[in-house]
Amino acid sequence: PRELQFYFDKVTALIRGAGAGANDEEMKMLETALKSLSTDVGLHNLMPYFTQFITEETTQNLRDLPRLRVLIQTIRALISNPDINVELYLHQLMPSVVTCMVAKRLCQSLDEDHWSLRDDAAATMAFICSRFGDAYPSIQPRITRTLLQALLTTKPLPTHYGAIKGLHALGPNVVRETIMPNLRAYLNTLEPLLEPPSAVNQSELTAMNEEDRNTAIAKAKLAMIRHDDAIRTMGALQDAVGACLRAEVGSAEDRARDERL
Repeated sequence: PRELQFYFDKVTALIRGAGAGANDEEMKMLETALKSLSTDVGLHNLMPYFTQFITEETTQNLRDLPRLRVLIQTIRALISNPDINVELYLHQLMPSVVTCMVAKRLCQSLDEDHWSLRDDAAATMAFICSRFGDAYPSIQPRITRTLLQALLTTKPLPTHYGAIKGLHALGPNVVRETIMPNLRAYLNTLEPLLEPPSAVNQSELTAMNEEDRNTAIAKAKLAMIRHDDAIRTMGALQDAVGACLRAEVGSAEDRARDERL
């Protein structure tokens, strides 16, 4: 119908325009559109088109951080709408969510805050598993295997961070079954990367020609970014393991209380 076509064109245009140059009015309109996606009735017939749009936009904009943020928000809005039969499209939506968790790079500049996007994607993934896990019991095990593989293979630390955040979001039982058995081996790999990089020698820089100096400065900046990646990954790991241990202690206390009774 023409009305739905107009609605779809308007919403997708707002999503495409949600970049660094978007003004306050455009962002307010986008917020209204996302709320509409999560609450309005009669949108089910648009789901095939929104699903295809999200898949294509994710694939084509892997380094456009603002766009990816809005795409995750769009997925969250659609799966929150009680009047849309989202189940039919989960297998098409989940790859975009997982990509925004564990992709090697999700931004133009390495110092952009891609971490919060990975956090949002992990929370959205856990929400999907919680809401649709009973109807589709295979969805969480498949995602868990994907995340564990991303963590245990030679991938960049941002990928490991996203995998840890995703496993953590799925709950302490998942962390106990996936991260804990591999914790010591993973720490053996991560801990050396936590050592601060060597400081740049200013006198050596001064003696270099301009090209070599720029190269040395770029290498030093990259080393600092890698060090920050390691710190953030360790923080995510500590949070996941800590939550798992607290759950274990709580369960032990409950068992002891039941035995006393």
